[in-house]
Amino acid sequence: MPKFTESKLLSQLELNDSDNSAQTTDFYDNWAETYEQDTVNKLHYSSPHKLVEYLAENFVGDREKALVLDVACGTGLVAKLMEKQGFRNFVGVDSSIGMLKLAEQTELYQALHQKLLGTEALSTEPDTYDVVALSGALDVGFVPISVVREMCSTAKSGGYICISRGHHKGEQHDRFRQELEAELLLMEQQGHWSHIGTKHNQHYMEKKKVDSNVKEYIDGLVYLYRKN
Repeated sequence: MPKFTESKLLSQLELNDSDNSAQTTDFYDNWAETYEQDTVNKLHYSSPHKLVEYLAENFVGDREKALVLDVACGTGLVAKLMEKQGFRNFVGVDSSIGMLKLAEQTELYQALHQKLLGTEALSTEPDTYDVVALSGALDVGFVPISVVREMCSTAKSGGYICISRGHHKGEQHDRFRQELEAELLLMEQQGHWSHIGTKHNQHYMEKKKVDSNVKEYIDGLVYLYRKN
C-alpha cells in the first residue's frame, strides 16, 4: 500500500475547481474505511482532540442536555471525544455517504444528514444548537468560508461555535486563512458573536514526506466564539 502523506491528501483535494465538488465527495467516500487509520494513526491528526479539549475547558452548561451540531462530522471523531466529556446529543452533517455510514455505527448521533456544505443549507432550523463544531475541514477544496455564518445562525443565543483548522502551506491556503480571519472579525464587529479565545495547536498534523523519516508538523488554531 502506498505511504499516506499530508501532501498526497492536499494534492487530491486541490485538483477540484470548486469547494465541495462531487470529486471531493467521491474522494472521501473511497477513503472512509481507512480514514481514521490514515489520519489519526499515520499523520497524528490532532484537530478533533484539540477542538474538544478547548471547548470542554470553556463550556458552561448542562453537557448531558446540550445539543451539538457536528459539521463535516466524517466518521464521528468529534462526537466520540465529546461523549467522553459528558455530551450526549449529536446531529451530524457531512457530504460523504461513506463517512456518514461509519458515523452511524458509533450510535452517538440522533440524526445524520448528507449535505454539500456551502451549496446546500447547513440546517433549516436556526437558533437550535448549544454547540456547533467544525474540525479540520475549513480550507481550500474542503468547506468554504460561507459556512461560518450558517454555523452561527444555527446556534442558540449563548451557544458555542468552535472551529479547529490547520495551517497548510501555500498561496491558496494563506489567502484562505486571511479571508477567513477577516470574516471571523467582521462577524464579531457586527455583533453576531463574542470571541472567547483562540488557542494555538503546535502539532496539528504530522507532515510526512515519502522519502524521509524526519518528523515535521504543521501547526493550527482552535477558534471559539459564543453567539450573542
